[in-house]
Amino acid sequence: MKKTIKQEFEKRDGIAVVDVVMIKESAAKATDFVKLSVPLFGGVTKACSATMGEGSQYIWRCE
Repeated sequence: MKKTIKQEFEKRDGIAVVDVVMIKESAAKATDFVKLSVPLFGGVTKACSATMGEGSQYIWRCE
């Protein structure tokens, strides 16, 4: 899941993922904190949540 989050953020121009920290709450849910390096803003941290959906695929959302 860390790899998926990193790949999604790095698709955006100029954004570099510095670190992804995952806290597993249960077998079906996790919370991630993503540290990004963003042009004009510098360092930014985003909180993401992931929930296991159909076919054992995680559905994640960042705010």
